[in-house]
Amino acid sequence: MTEHGLWVYVHILLFVYWLGGDLGVFILARAARRAELSFAERAYSLRMALVIDVTPRVCFALMFPVGLQICRTGGFVAVDPIWLLVAWAISLLWVAAILAAGKNHDKPLGATINQWLLVFQCAALVVLVAIGLWSLQAVDPFRVRGSAPRCCCSDWSSP
Repeated sequence: MTEHGLWVYVHILLFVYWLGGDLGVFILARAARRAELSFAERAYSLRMALVIDVTPRVCFALMFPVGLQICRTGGFVAVDPIWLLVAWAISLLWVAAILAAGKNHDKPLGATINQWLLVFQCAALVVLVAIGLWSLQAVDPFRVRGSAPRCCCSDWSSP
């Protein structure tokens, strides 16, 4: 497997754990609303949802640097190594904040961290949308190598 194929594989795993974990949290949260369950069963359902919720959050935070690695190794974008370092540093800090919020979910510190995470995610959304809009109007915004478009899955069949 090539380096590019490895990063694509990691990206798919992150996507599966992200959506699968969110689905589990959704189902557990709905179970907690069922009146026919005892209070203890509903409380247990919510506790499990809190524990499981950490996994999709971590996967979501790791999707961005892994996606950037895919762009670099696939030759889609000429990525300066400093930007890879910045992306991984931000992502790892994001993961650390998610883990700290999860560990302290029942304390004021956890609520504060979650508020900061929400602010960070909103800021990231604005920045990423701005980059996307800029890239739509720019000519060769990311210094793409080569003139022909490449398929992101082109090396899956190679050993």
